[in-house]
Amino acid sequence: MSDLKTVWFGMLTDDSDDSGTDSPIVLIINVRGGRFDVLHRTFPDTAQSDQEQGQANLYEITEDDFEPRAFVGSTVHPQDLNASSIRIGIRGNDLWRPKSVFIWGEQKDGLIVPLALDTELRGDIGIAGQLVNVDLSTDASEGKLSFAPSRIQLGTATT
Repeated sequence: MSDLKTVWFGMLTDDSDDSGTDSPIVLIINVRGGRFDVLHRTFPDTAQSDQEQGQANLYEITEDDFEPRAFVGSTVHPQDLNASSIRIGIRGNDLWRPKSVFIWGEQKDGLIVPLALDTELRGDIGIAGQLVNVDLSTDASEGKLSFAPSRIQLGTATT
């Protein structure tokens, strides 16, 4: 597989009370526990209703946004990502409840590859690939600073 040239990050904010946030959201990609982040992107405020209650957002990250190539291993090969290589976090103490997140990329050879997917299932049980009571905040009494969305892989011809 070749390097990624573009990454898209789609998210849907929960529609429960006080689930939206004004705090910036960050996407971090690190290849197999390397010392340096390959992608560390804090999303700026946009014309979209960023992370507002019940709203969906889509962000595009191009190769120019990746960390400088001065670091060894600063490319992203999808097969080199492990369960904790991708993290979603928050930069402020205004709680955010994501309902669904989907991250996919385009390789330099043009292949579109899924990277991570979680959808909502709030309740007592957690199922892989589901967000269960994920509350993000820099205020530890409100939530966690970040979480690793579930990694997904390309299927085979029979999938």
